[in-house]
Amino acid sequence: MIELSMAVRVVLGMIGLGLVLTGLCRARYMSITTTKPLIRYAAAAQFGSGLVLLLCATVKPQWATAALMLAPSAALLAQAASARYWRAGLPAAFRRTDPAELPPSLYRRVAGGASQPERNP
Repeated sequence: MIELSMAVRVVLGMIGLGLVLTGLCRARYMSITTTKPLIRYAAAAQFGSGLVLLLCATVKPQWATAALMLAPSAALLAQAASARYWRAGLPAAFRRTDPAELPPSLYRRVAGGASQPERNP
């Protein structure tokens, strides 16, 4: 059995709480009719792993081994579920479309005093 320090239990509890809360927020928008099964399963796995982490941090520290195996497994399932959306590159929903969103360090001065984003070669 893994012995958990109080600091580790606090961190696990915070991560677990975050996964549970985000899982609840996403579940609000998902249903059998609107969401692909693999996406629902991945969200449920992440919610479940968050719940196990939260329980491990508070009342069941003996579940540490299972919790530390379940959380990365749920993350892997989420990656696999969303892989199809990355086949053609960065999904449109993740792209920056407004140059004002770029950090100033990515801008360079050009003739006429206008700033333009730098392009990677």
